[in-house]
Amino acid sequence: MIAKNNGEFKLPYVFILLIIFCLLLGVSFNNQITGMVVLAILCTLVISYGTTIQLGFMDEAARKYPQSLALATSLISIFSNVGISIGSFSASTTVRFFSLNAVGYVAAIYGVIALVLAIFLGRAIKKEWAQA
Repeated sequence: MIAKNNGEFKLPYVFILLIIFCLLLGVSFNNQITGMVVLAILCTLVISYGTTIQLGFMDEAARKYPQSLALATSLISIFSNVGISIGSFSASTTVRFFSLNAVGYVAAIYGVIALVLAIFLGRAIKKEWAQA
């Protein structure tokens, strides 16, 4: 399971896979079977990184700010809804101006942003551990 045992350091690998499968999404729509397989893989990847981020967020709150654990739990759902809204807006705008096949390419851009942020997060955590 990705979420256990310092899963934050495994996130860049998950995001690399996410980017690859997002780029394959438009091409995979040409065949029903490959389209469904790529969509299933993308769903699995989204669940795996979402859980990892949630558990990491909760662990950080419990370790440094135990009094704010309830606030951390609330923030997770708030920012998940914000992310869903941004993704829905991006996808609907992409379909309106381009086509359904282009949605994967736009999603790959978000994947690249997430990859860069995950790399910076990993470095920040390692730096914090080195100072402790």
